[in-house]
Amino acid sequence: MRPQIMGDIGWRLAEGYRPGLLGTCVRLHADFYSRQAGFGAFFEGQVAVGMAEFLRRLDRPRNGIWSAFAGGRMLGCIAMDGEDLGRNAGHLRWFIVDGACRGLGIGKALLATALRFADTAGFEEVELWTFSGLDAARHLYERAGFRLVEEATGNRWGAQVREQRFIRPRHGLQPPAVLGERELVFPGDPGNGPCNSLGNIRSDPHIGTEAGAGAGKPRAPGADAPAAACARRP
Repeated sequence: MRPQIMGDIGWRLAEGYRPGLLGTCVRLHADFYSRQAGFGAFFEGQVAVGMAEFLRRLDRPRNGIWSAFAGGRMLGCIAMDGEDLGRNAGHLRWFIVDGACRGLGIGKALLATALRFADTAGFEEVELWTFSGLDAARHLYERAGFRLVEEATGNRWGAQVREQRFIRPRHGLQPPAVLGERELVFPGDPGNGPCNSLGNIRSDPHIGTEAGAGAGKPRAPGADAPAAACARRP
């Protein structure tokens, strides 16, 4: 997959494994959810174990992972697991965006890329798990065609929350546009500069609130991560 850049925003999307992907994704989840929901070591261990197992299956055609980078720094990631649900369905997992990068369109681009992969693979539906109160994330999912199909109080992630299961049928709405009506372009070098110091990264007036984080599993408690909004650092 070629480097991708949105207009003049200096970040890019990359497909597949990259060194440090597992560790950075786990850290982003742990940082966000410790603040957002009080999740601790139990949750961080779930993310690490589940993602490590998934990466060993990444060479299979029904599985994919994508990450966003700027200047060598990973800003977010998302995965589509086409095997673990045991039916012709994709499992949206580990969708997270660095909290300092809200409003740059990264979450929207990652989600659109993963859903296009799912549609091309021919999955009948895509499933994700999250919990209530993550309104920005829910808005992004519903715009992409996901609908709430199940809700119950649970503690699969190490703290009690109102767990929610969302489904997107294959013939539902199209993946969200990334920058209004504009398409991805491929200019080559994406430039550099971490999003904390902005550099050549800046917000675009067409972009609203972004989302990030991963999806949980319907089976044994834990083993994955919920879906959440890309929150600003305190």
